[in-house]
Amino acid sequence: MRVLLFFKGYAKNEVKGKVYVRSNDPTRPVAEVEILAKVNPEYLVEPAELDFGAVRAGLSHAAKLTIRQNGDEPLIVQGIEAPEQLACNIR
Repeated sequence: MRVLLFFKGYAKNEVKGKVYVRSNDPTRPVAEVEILAKVNPEYLVEPAELDFGAVRAGLSHAAKLTIRQNGDEPLIVQGIEAPEQLACNIR
């Protein structure tokens, strides 16, 4: 017997869980199987964190953030949201 498992929706980094197989075996009617899957992200964000350090009031500081597709499908950025204190430009 072959059992195929499929992810529903979006899985993030790692998925852990258990699958229970029920049978007519009187000595072991339920077999528990632990599942661990490492999921490749659809896109990569580098760096994962931006540190602007100390910025004087009235001055600005720019930092570069790269978003890169990790698969075969094109990556479509539909928008960027940021706190109102930050301005974002896409280039």
